[in-house]
Amino acid sequence: MNDITKNLQNIILEECDLINHKIRGVNFLEILKVNIIKKIEPIIEKFSNDDNSSLKFNFTKNEKTINVKLIQLSNSSSFLNQFLDKNTLYISILGVLRFDLLSNENKAIIKNINIFPKMGICLPANTKLNLSSANKILYLIIEISDKTDEN
Repeated sequence: MNDITKNLQNIILEECDLINHKIRGVNFLEILKVNIIKKIEPIIEKFSNDDNSSLKFNFTKNEKTINVKLIQLSNSSSFLNQFLDKNTLYISILGVLRFDLLSNENKAIIKNINIFPKMGICLPANTKLNLSSANKILYLIIEISDKTDEN
């Protein structure tokens, strides 16, 4: 498990170094998504086949705090009325993630966004959503906050 954490962190750190430090927020995550999807695939294959497991780590790079979560769920699941307080990238590795974007009144603005394996979606801070998955799923969440955003 530690090898997977170190390898995943090294890939993300390397890609963060290659992205211009002036790029921030969702644009940063979109570039990161494109650059890491193929690189993380061999590492993720080594992730254990436990029914439900997760892996978390965070680091700071170029005035950006980056939180990474790798989540594996064996049963279908739904997370309703989630509020994102940071710019967030979701990458589906195994299985399909389904999103509904919500308004402040909890009415669906956009329904049924499907994220298939080796695809991702970047969502800005202050987004409200419903997230669901069917059966076995493995996905990666990367949250980013810039120190300049906190001021």
